Amino acid sequence: MAEQKTILIFGAMDVETEFLISSLGESNKTVIGGYPFYEGFIDRKKIVVCRTYTGMENSAAATAIGIMTFKPDFIISQGTAGGHNPKLHKKDIVIGRRLINISSFQTRRYGAGEGMHPENWSLKNWDLFEDSLQDPEVPALFSDEKLVNLALSSDYKEGQLHSGTISSSNNWNQELDRINLLVEKIGSDCEEMESFAATQIALRFKVPSITIRIISNSEQHPGEEYERTTAVSCQRFVLDFISRV
Repeated sequence: MAEQKTILIFGAMDVETEFLISSLGESNKTVIGGYPFYEGFIDRKKIVVCRTYTGMENSAAATAIGIMTFKPDFIISQGTAGGHNPKLHKKDIVIGRRLINISSFQTRRYGAGEGMHPENWSLKNWDLFEDSLQDPEVPALFSDEKLVNLALSSDYKEGQLHSGTISSSNNWNQELDRINLLVEKIGSDCEEMESFAATQIALRFKVPSITIRIISNSEQHPGEEYERTTAVSCQRFVLDFISRV
């Protein structure tokens, strides 16, 4: 008999986790450090769903707690994201092959009255990664390649399925010029507030991980305002993904 897999799945908001939790049927809830973890089974796999709450710090803490407590075989960080890439639209799904921390900048020195120059800001790794985990030009982390390829083989019918770069920070960017600068400089496809931190901690513990995000809104396209129900579409995609793992 094949060894039973344990899969740890994160979502920051209730709308990003409720559908998954309901899909577990009967589940066991454990609260650790204020983070709720729901244990259940789907397709004879042990599934642990955690609501991390928003932000990089919450995501890092919940990931560390989840790994040490439940010993997962791999981790899925999933939920909604704001679109950056003008080729992507609401309900498109981005498989985060590459994760970037867009709050980790170093600025050049300018004096008083010399203005701010975000075009000259450089992303820094701040000694976070000892191995060859980063792009030579842009400090980045990467999802597990096997999991990425499996996700990309899914049959998703609600929008495009795209592999690319997901930007994380404790910011909500609505300045289109700044968004376009991120697209131009680092190839950012979308932004959210958790996945870089989850990936960083997973790599520390040597646990494979993947980030799956659905575009819930985009400043690139007038009228594509935030839509909560996109989170359910993402969770359905995740359920299809884990059924094939």
